[in-house]
Amino acid sequence: NYSNDSRFTPQYLALIWSKIFFLKRSAELNPFEATHFCWLDFGYFHMRNDYNYLASGQVGDDCFTNINASWKLQEPNAHRFRICLLNDYVEQDILDAKTYYSKDNYLMAATIMGGDSTAIDAVWEKLKKQIALSMRIRIPAAEENIIGRISYFFPELFDFTVGYYSTSLQNFAEV
Repeated sequence: NYSNDSRFTPQYLALIWSKIFFLKRSAELNPFEATHFCWLDFGYFHMRNDYNYLASGQVGDDCFTNINASWKLQEPNAHRFRICLLNDYVEQDILDAKTYYSKDNYLMAATIMGGDSTAIDAVWEKLKKQIALSMRIRIPAAEENIIGRISYFFPELFDFTVGYYSTSLQNFAEV
């Protein structure tokens, strides 16, 4: 499991756990009076192994216009957090935190995610509790695993796209 992965240092875990906090803080400061906030990993284009993707024009105003349009299509006051679902839940694993966090359960791609401030606040509150739980049981979990467990118990907080890491930006922008 990822506990043997050298990338998962305490500093790295603190950073990836902070993604939603950074979204929350952006919503609080909100210098551009935005209604929705989105996290996109810096490493997204490296992960695609396609450095020309950004320069190709495939990602640009159209993509972000589509993201904005798709958020406007949500039910009024739905306050859902959008994230890419990668895999199906394995219920017998997810119900027990120790079993779930001890496996590589990458249910979500936290490469790109976001929502309005209400959705971000709701997910942040649940995330803090799951981080504390993972520390109590001494199995520090990646944010994608934690968000996967939160989404199982609180699906009403989420607006899922479905896909893979490499297509998560396009899936996120689909209307």
